[in-house]
Amino acid sequence: MAEAAASPGMTPVITARDVVKTYRRGSTAVEALKGLSFDVPRQRMTLLKGRSGSGKTTMLNLMAGLDRPTSGSIRFEGRDVGAMSDAELTRLRRREIGLVFQTFALLPTYSAYENVDLALRIAGLGARQRDRRVREVLSLVGLAKRMHHRPFELSGGEQQRVSIARALAPHPSLIFADEPTGELDSTTGLGIVRLFRRLMEEESVTVCITTHDAAVMAFADVTYEIVDGRIVGEVQRTDG
Repeated sequence: MAEAAASPGMTPVITARDVVKTYRRGSTAVEALKGLSFDVPRQRMTLLKGRSGSGKTTMLNLMAGLDRPTSGSIRFEGRDVGAMSDAELTRLRRREIGLVFQTFALLPTYSAYENVDLALRIAGLGARQRDRRVREVLSLVGLAKRMHHRPFELSGGEQQRVSIARALAPHPSLIFADEPTGELDSTTGLGIVRLFRRLMEEESVTVCITTHDAAVMAFADVTYEIVDGRIVGEVQRTDG
């Protein structure tokens, strides 16, 4: 399988080489990933496309340090993610990697402002810095006038925008989004993908998305198709 080419003079944010992930189910070994090798190019949108059970979310979890590979290597900015301690992985996710989930994962009793502010509290920012950045990212995602609403007062698309703002707030170099359009109708979902592309350019952030939605491919710079734990296809955007 050919590896994705990074932009000239720019090293990839993520390099994955021969990644295998095996789970035990009783006495049976189940190989979820079977030797995946690919790059996530810097300040581009990379798609891991596949049906449910294909292994795409497993791969995303490994890249984000939420799980560890059975064998092979995953390097983030040259650092071996699989060799990091739990404390190092926690710092990585708090400051350098943003996570967006299909189910939004917002605290229901917190307003949009408070949900984003909490991420910055955990990252250790002071009150003045937090306030400035929370307002900035909520404005970026189009929610300046909705920042004091709680999740139940927001539409699904607005809730996902809050979760994107939360992921973006600590100035990460990479955002992982696991099926970010899965809970949304097609029109709202495509609006979320367009938002990712705009933020990628305005915030100089790399975006890596898992999806089963073929329509999302039109927005990606590189798409890897995963079937039964293997990369079976690669599409590179050629229109710049």
